Amino acid sequence: MPTLHDTTVDPRNDGADTNNNSECRIQDGDIVQQTSHITDKDYIEKEEFRDIFYYLITGGLTGNNKKDKVTLLIADQYFVEDGGLYRLSIPRNKRVARMRPLTERLCIPRKFRYDLLAYHHKNLGHFGI
Repeated sequence: MPTLHDTTVDPRNDGADTNNNSECRIQDGDIVQQTSHITDKDYIEKEEFRDIFYYLITGGLTGNNKKDKVTLLIADQYFVEDGGLYRLSIPRNKRVARMRPLTERLCIPRKFRYDLLAYHHKNLGHFGI
């Protein structure tokens, strides 16, 4: 897969600290292999998933009552498997809920999102994404 052109505006430049090294780039190949670059460190480095990931791995809380309350309330919706953080979700649509009562979604750290979406857009086009 060709890399992104340097002349385009990079939507990742939203002020967020991103790591644009080669391990974040999605190349041709199995998407499961590509998401295998996500490590424990990626979840712990950024605040987005830090508290829930730390709690699920160690059982420890931050000591901040407000954050800990949220973590405890949502902890049953998340699990860690093979180093990846997953969220369980129940479909809101009754018809979909009959077919798939529970869905596991891999939580993707911000630094991987743009490349993952670009890969899927390039290979799948506009089929519901």
